[in-house]
Formats: sequence, structure tokens, C-alpha cells
Amino acid sequence: MTASAHALDPPPAANRREQVEKIAAGCDELTLARVRAAGGGDRRAQRWLAEAVLADVRTVARSLSRCSVEADDASQFAIIQVLRAAAQFEGRSSVRHWARRVATLAVLKHHRRVRARQAREALEPSATIFETSPPSRLELGDTLPRSLREYLAELPTEQAEALVLRHALGYSVAEIAELTDASPNTVKSRLRLGTKQLRRRVRQETLLGPPTGGRRR
Repeated sequence: MTASAHALDPPPAANRREQVEKIAAGCDELTLARVRAAGGGDRRAQRWLAEAVLADVRTVARSLSRCSVEADDASQFAIIQVLRAAAQFEGRSSVRHWARRVATLAVLKHHRRVRARQAREALEPSATIFETSPPSRLELGDTLPRSLREYLAELPTEQAEALVLRHALGYSVAEIAELTDASPNTVKSRLRLGTKQLRRRVRQETLLGPPTGGRRR
């Protein structure tokens, strides 16, 4: 086996944390070669890439999923999409940044497919519940009558997605527009309306208490 072939082997377990940190910091020639080898079907390189980005992909999936089962399904789909996209990786950013972007697109696509299938099966659509950042990041106050997940579940899906992408995953308005195939003005409107709705419901329930008999309809 050649030295270059050995270079594509996944690092020993003891060195994986160091490798992941290097990936987060940037993209050197060896990393670029490994990613492209993964895109070309090299199994060792694919295993290395999957291990390197798995934590970031899972973070994205959990942020945009309503439960652990849904997040696991979305993570699997996203990892496959990352491996498929690896052949087009140009090394202009760190592998971590690139993988999070690919994973975000993949998770959103996965959830839209699931919702479309549910609609075709005549099931009652349910709003996506998202993991997100602490309430203070949305300027809603330090305490909430209910969990932020519940409030987000009651918003239109597009508004909730925009809020999570902006406040939990840190994307800019321009990036959200590209990710969701919407104009920047539309994204700004979704963020404004979603935040306004959240604030209104929090203020109302802070004064009157959360709804009884289940979630507000």
C-alpha cells in the first residue's frame, strides 16, 4: 500500500479529537484530498469524513427536528448527502462549515418530504417543533410559561424555520434566503412576524397563565 493511500486512512481513536479540531479550523491539502476521495467513493475516506462531521450534522438535525427519532432519521439522510456532495468540495471553507451547510439543506429537504408524504396520506399536518437556543437569544425574557419548543410548534413552519436558522444555527438573512429558496425581504418578514407572535403569546400567558387542557390551537 502506498504512503498516499495510508494518508487517507481514518486516524486512530486517540487522534480523532485533534483531527476534528483541525477540520474546524480550516482545510489543508490532506483534508481536501480526503474529502474528495470520499466523494469519489473511497470507503476509508468516507468513514473518516462521516466520523469527522457527525457531531455537527447531529446538532443541525436536532435543531430542526421535533423529536429524537425524527432527528436520527434526518441525520442519516444528511450524512448521505454530505458524502454525495464531497466530490464538489473546493476547500474554500473549513469542512465543518461546509458540512453544516450541506446538512442544513438536507435536513430541511428531509422534513419537507416527510410533511408532503403525510399530506398525501391525509394525515393531519403538525407543525415542526425545533430545538433552539435559550429564550434570551430571541429577546423573550429569562423565563417562559411554557417551553420554547411548544411556542415554535404553534407558528407557521416557515416562520419557525427562519427563527431557528437565525438564532439557533447563526445563519445570516442572506444565507437563510438561499437555504429556504426565499427572498431576503421574505426572510426578514418571517423573522419579524415570528418574533412578534412569540412575544405576544409569552406576554399573554405570563399574565393569564398557559392554556389548560393541552396545547393552544
